[in-house]
Amino acid sequence: MLRHAGLYDARYEHDACGIGFVADAGGRASRGIVDAALAALHRVRHRGAVAADHRSGDGAGLLLSIPQSFLCDWMQRAAINVEPAV
Repeated sequence: MLRHAGLYDARYEHDACGIGFVADAGGRASRGIVDAALAALHRVRHRGAVAADHRSGDGAGLLLSIPQSFLCDWMQRAAINVEPAV
């Protein structure tokens, strides 16, 4: 535990139990990275990632980079038309 110094006050240490961050330092995509992130998400379920109704939550999840080509192909198959960004 940190000592009281400056603006730090240990009384505020109850806010959250933690966060998870999983990434490949080289920027490479892999199933292992996704599996590790899902495991981390599963471990913070107690902090509110799933609400009392067991269906909704607080937005906890995975942030993934989706290649534009994949997204455009999917949208075309789903008959979704979007104007190109300027």
